Amino acid sequence: MIRSLLLHLLESALGQKLGRNSRQEGYFRFHLDVIFVLSTMALLMDHQFKELPADRQVDTKAFLDSVSYLPSFFDCLGSKVFAPIKADIAGNVTKIQTVYDTDPAQFATLQQILEVEKELHRSEWPKVGATLALMWLKRGLRFIQIMLQSLVDGEKDEKNPNLIRANATKAYEGALKRYHGWFVQNMFKVIAYHPSSFIYTVLHTLVGPS
Repeated sequence: MIRSLLLHLLESALGQKLGRNSRQEGYFRFHLDVIFVLSTMALLMDHQFKELPADRQVDTKAFLDSVSYLPSFFDCLGSKVFAPIKADIAGNVTKIQTVYDTDPAQFATLQQILEVEKELHRSEWPKVGATLALMWLKRGLRFIQIMLQSLVDGEKDEKNPNLIRANATKAYEGALKRYHGWFVQNMFKVIAYHPSSFIYTVLHTLVGPS
């Protein structure tokens, strides 16, 4: 959506439509992607998680306000392989938000949500409700953390140094693989061979070693 808007603004400024196969279109689309990545990263930086207070209680509203912007991170990665992870994070955020909205006062902190659901669901807990959503959301956050750390550490596939395949694979294996069945694991392995190459340069510039 944002890419389309940027392209529309560019075509309006140029006063012409960019041809589908033109070199000019490729040039501008590449730079639009760079702008898209940078603007998305800036948005995420503006909505970082707040520091924990002395009592270590996580404010639910503040947490949801920050984490709701995370799905857009996966739009920057240039591959459909990340669509399921993006959808999973967005879906889990919605589940937690739904529970919070039923009684903001009662569920003012994430700890309160866990305590109430533990008492409510008993033997089914923690694999139920917003608690389960939090568990999967944590795994998604861990995926992002490992991948960005891998970029910071300069790790790469020597045969394909301009792809983020090695970084994404390390993140998947460290954060999500153990929770997925054989089919999903192999699907990720196959599709992971098709991430965008330019994105490595952009992300590595943003978070990589100087």
